[in-house]
Amino acid sequence: MMNKYIVLFLLVFSYLTHAYEYAYTINDTTIVYADMALKMPLGYIKEGRKLVVGNGVNEKNTITPIILDGKIVFVKSADITFEDGGIALSSAPIVKEHRVVDIDDNYLDKLVKNTYFIADFSNLDAGTNVDTLTDALGGAEETSFIKFNIGLENRIMETRSAFGIYFSYLRASNDVLTLKTALLGGEYQYRLLKVFSAASIEVYGGLFFGTDIDLKTTRTTTVGAVTTTSTEELFGSLWGYKYGGRMRLFPYSKFSFYASMGITQIKPFNMDKGNTVSSGTYELEDFGGLDIAVGLSVKL
Repeated sequence: MMNKYIVLFLLVFSYLTHAYEYAYTINDTTIVYADMALKMPLGYIKEGRKLVVGNGVNEKNTITPIILDGKIVFVKSADITFEDGGIALSSAPIVKEHRVVDIDDNYLDKLVKNTYFIADFSNLDAGTNVDTLTDALGGAEETSFIKFNIGLENRIMETRSAFGIYFSYLRASNDVLTLKTALLGGEYQYRLLKVFSAASIEVYGGLFFGTDIDLKTTRTTTVGAVTTTSTEELFGSLWGYKYGGRMRLFPYSKFSFYASMGITQIKPFNMDKGNTVSSGTYELEDFGGLDIAVGLSVKL
């Protein structure tokens, strides 16, 4: 305890005699505390900000007092690095009090304030298994899926990680089949790059499931001069996964736009079996592929 007061005395003395040193924040968020016991958080400082510390205060201390807008506050030493000889990062801005972001004591309020409603449209490649099924039913057209998504995302500017929950409607049709289903899922996002508040690039990955695949098929058979057309409606469930990359414009504004490219794979299970034109049977297998989307985000 005595060591802490010695450090505090050195800082005050340095401040009065103008014998300063500088340190820099190295984490996404450096928590600022009002007390040496680190029990009273005031807010946090973003990465790469220059802090004023007293001459004689160094990285050997676990708690570092700093001067912030004429006041003495405290940070964890592990969250900062000290300038080497007064040269490194000298152009970094010195933190003023208005640059400290308030900590919201109510986690639910913080969650709501950083929540976005999203809506997008995507085109999903059907994959080879759907093409094989089309051939078995006597069809000739290629198939691709149209997917509509709506959801909620939580994105905080000061952190790289984000997450979202989504509801999707998926539909495809050709000359012999129509497939539609609804999906519910979640997604994790990790921001690789942020260009101020104008743009960001992220990677994403997620899982989803659905309980209502509806597959309607039509097959036409000809025996002699008699042509017969038969229809079937088959049901089942599914789960799947997705991953890819996304670019956003104005990601933390009231309105923002984004485009993504990735892979979506869908795996049916408990599917009803259907009949082919050759009197065989089939069961819908895994489908999916390249997924390209464009969308709009609105901050709530």
